[in-house]
Amino acid sequence: MGATKAVLIDQLSRIDLHKLVIDSKTDLGFLPSKIGLLLLDLPKDYETIRPILRSAFPRLVTGSIIAFQDYSYQFSNELIAYFEKLEQLRLVTVVGIAASSIFYRVSSDNPSAVNWEAAIGDSASEQATLIQNAIAKYKNYKGAREQELIALSGAAIRSLIGMQRVATFEQQSSIRALIRYMHEINPARTAFVLAELLTEKLDIEV
Repeated sequence: MGATKAVLIDQLSRIDLHKLVIDSKTDLGFLPSKIGLLLLDLPKDYETIRPILRSAFPRLVTGSIIAFQDYSYQFSNELIAYFEKLEQLRLVTVVGIAASSIFYRVSSDNPSAVNWEAAIGDSASEQATLIQNAIAKYKNYKGAREQELIALSGAAIRSLIGMQRVATFEQQSSIRALIRYMHEINPARTAFVLAELLTEKLDIEV
């Protein structure tokens, strides 16, 4: 908080800073009635974004911008699928990317009436397919870089791995295809991403 205040010292009179941990009991009543720009930095999965969907998303207006930081990250698979579902529902539209971040414009005519949590169920059941759709589109965005494409492929692998304890032949085949695709782009970066995925739940230091 101290570092944030130091950076924003000239603007502090116009900014409200709140330090809190976001969970299901968090009271976000201090938020303004309308939000024109929403930066999502911390959430990487369904559970951490739920309180934000309940409290912040209904305050968005048509044309609001949602900046999703670390969208292209191998551990963001749940939210990649979620936002891809929102796109399919025509609630948001991609307006651009920058590094690992992606920017959406709210296209719903009445964001306050949308049940933003409802899309979680469908995005969870369709997760692998939704992420593959996201990757196919991401390749064509201006500024798309190889490390983001590798990270998105890593997210697709993570979604396939997490579907069940024992992988089906189809899942194994999909994972092999993703690894081949990643390796063709950049073998060293692919090794880094795969190592992070493999050691995610191991209690070791690497």
